[in-house]
Amino acid sequence: MSPKLKLETVIETLHEEFLAGRTHLWVYRGLYDELVAGNIELFDAAPAFFQLTIKGNILEAYRHLWRLLDRDSRSVSVWHLLSVVKKASPKKFRYASGRRPSDLARKGRKQLVAHKKSIRKLWTRRNKILAHLDRQTVLNPQAVERLASVTLGEMEQLYKVIGDILVEIGVAYDGIIRSKEIVNRDDFRHLLKIAHIGRNAWIKGTAF
Repeated sequence: MSPKLKLETVIETLHEEFLAGRTHLWVYRGLYDELVAGNIELFDAAPAFFQLTIKGNILEAYRHLWRLLDRDSRSVSVWHLLSVVKKASPKKFRYASGRRPSDLARKGRKQLVAHKKSIRKLWTRRNKILAHLDRQTVLNPQAVERLASVTLGEMEQLYKVIGDILVEIGVAYDGIIRSKEIVNRDDFRHLLKIAHIGRNAWIKGTAF
C-alpha cells in the first residue's frame, strides 16, 4: 500500500515540480526567441554548449510536464491532487470562501480535460521518446513528430492551466499565494548581457 501523504506535502511537491518545469520551458523559449531574432553572435561563440542547453531545457520541460500529468495511481500528480481534494473535508479548506473542495476538484479536472488532445499527444511522446527510446522511433523519428508533435504554445498553455489549478487549490487550503514564476524576461536579458560582456572581454583578451 502506498504511504498516505499530507495534502500540504502534495501541494508543495507539485508546486516545486511546476516551477522547475516552467523555468526550463521559459529558458528554452528565451534562447529560441534570441535565435529567431537573429542574435546569434553569442551562440556562434559556443555553439555546442547552447545547442545542448536548448535541447536539455526543452526535454526537462517535457519531463516535468508529464510527471505533473501522470495518471498512474501511485504517482503524485495533479490528477492525484484533484482526487484527494475531491474527498477532502471542507473544514480543511479554511480559505475557500464558501467553495466546496469537490467544486475546486471538478473545476480543475474540467480545465485539464479541455486540453485532453494536447495531453494525449504529450503522453504518446513520453512513451515513444522521453521514458525510453522506442525502437520504431529510432528507425523513423519523423513518425513520432507527425503523431505527437506538441507545440510550444500547447506546452505553455498546459503549464498555465496547471499553475492556475495549484494556485487556486493552495490559496483555498492554506491562504498562501504561491508564485508561478522563478525568472522573468528581465532576468534572462540581464544574463545574456553578462554573457555578451564576458565574450567581448575574452575576445579582447581582458577576461580572467
